[in-house]
Amino acid sequence: MGVASETSEWISLVSQSVLVAGASGFIGQHVMAALKAAQINAVAWDRTTAQKVPHCSHIVNLAAYGVRQGDRDGQAMIDGNVGVVEKLFSWTTVQRQSPHFLQIGSCLEYQNPEGDKPVDESWPLHPTSLYGSAKVRAGQKAMALAQNHDMSCNVLRLFNIYGVGERPERLVPHVIKSLRTNEPAPLTPGEHFRDWLYISDAVAAMITAIEQSKSLEPYQAYNISTGIGTRVKDLALTAARVGGWPESLLQFGAIPARGDEPTHLVGDSSRFQKLTGWRPLTDVPTGIAKMIAAI
Repeated sequence: MGVASETSEWISLVSQSVLVAGASGFIGQHVMAALKAAQINAVAWDRTTAQKVPHCSHIVNLAAYGVRQGDRDGQAMIDGNVGVVEKLFSWTTVQRQSPHFLQIGSCLEYQNPEGDKPVDESWPLHPTSLYGSAKVRAGQKAMALAQNHDMSCNVLRLFNIYGVGERPERLVPHVIKSLRTNEPAPLTPGEHFRDWLYISDAVAAMITAIEQSKSLEPYQAYNISTGIGTRVKDLALTAARVGGWPESLLQFGAIPARGDEPTHLVGDSSRFQKLTGWRPLTDVPTGIAKMIAAI
């Protein structure tokens, strides 16, 4: 199953011009496929050239440094997040265009939650990671520059995205690969609860934000999440059960849990849902089944 078939079944939009930064990444590829399936003029942003995109109505910024385990260079973290935002706004100045700017943020921007209550957008932005800090700064920079340029801007904070096309070292692909090849899968104890959002639902939220950009509250951030917490352990066990593989291959506790990770990180996306009508449609078993079927 290709990326296009994952995103083309639900989308229906009128044609418009959208510039996508970070189009070659996991999420970006799905966004590009969804836009093209809807016959929207989707253009991948090339930071090395002065592209001309006539009648650009929207910019979606998915470009980021820090998502890979080895991405720990502090200056690269700033350049790959805040710097990209600055370059995109410079592009709008050169092109004399004022598109809606959609900055894609992360749940890692939030302070570690207390207890198991879902986090809404009012929760403090006090991240514990370099990546989370860079995403906070990028979102703030986008909001400030948008107001300075008299442009509209919103931030979508995505929670734990998974799905077809993820890098092999990510949790779900790692578990599936180990199980299907009958190899042990070393894992943490898996007691942390996370909000697992399937890729097609995440992309649907972005398309909805594009389609309804004029209805969004100006210069506001929105959570994009399911509101349901699933333990990492249960996620891995679900992969074994859906694939019909032995659960004994899952070696919980072989890797120590990180001390700085919150026990419970689940998002409250009710503001975005009420405003736009968007809803996450894919539960964890269905999402994992789609990933297995795509192998």
